[in-house]
Amino acid sequence: MNFHDLVVNKIAELTRFTSDEIRVDHRLRDDLRMDEDDFSFLFVPELERAIGIELPQGDWDGVRTVGEAIRM
Repeated sequence: MNFHDLVVNKIAELTRFTSDEIRVDHRLRDDLRMDEDDFSFLFVPELERAIGIELPQGDWDGVRTVGEAIRM
């Protein structure tokens, strides 16, 4: 599984959208309705665990879209 698919699948697990419906230009909070707690306490830690790295919390602050999460 490539990184794009990993990010999209994690988002799909936390939202009511399927991985096929999620696009890189979707905004995590506005379009996909991922709230701040899901993003901070579920999405980020699970993604970091899956890829085996931990980024400083401030690095995630500007992430608004699926594409920005993929580029992290």
